[in-house]
Amino acid sequence: MPKQYPVDHTSTIPAPRTRVWHELAVRFGEIDQISPGVIESMYVTDQTEGVGTTRRCTLERDGFMLERVTVWEAPERFELVIDDTSMPMDPGAVLTFTLSETGPEHTEVRVDGTYRIAKVGFLSPLARPMFAKTIASILGDLERAATTA
Repeated sequence: MPKQYPVDHTSTIPAPRTRVWHELAVRFGEIDQISPGVIESMYVTDQTEGVGTTRRCTLERDGFMLERVTVWEAPERFELVIDDTSMPMDPGAVLTFTLSETGPEHTEVRVDGTYRIAKVGFLSPLARPMFAKTIASILGDLERAATTA
């Protein structure tokens, strides 16, 4: 079994927690509107909020991810599992987003979880920094959306 790697990123966004929650969770199926790396995002379930909500994202270079919400505790905690992907990781990666108010107009967003790198031969060492860069990019996209909405 491939080794499991941790995810641990934190960012402070200069926006109220309710605004950040809206962009992160309520607009879950609209990530293509805020993240340039996502070409298209669509719900694959009838529900659009709460546990069980699932989206399919088409990524640059013909990639894809199928993501399902497993925790929905508005406006504090949001968790998703990656059920399927073309990325160099095994399905089952879990990402938990925890939102904490650090002031009336500031929200700390902590992303933690775990993932396993799929066997991609000599490219395996590149997968971990690529995933870390992706998480940092997602937080940057979230900040832009929450502060310009």
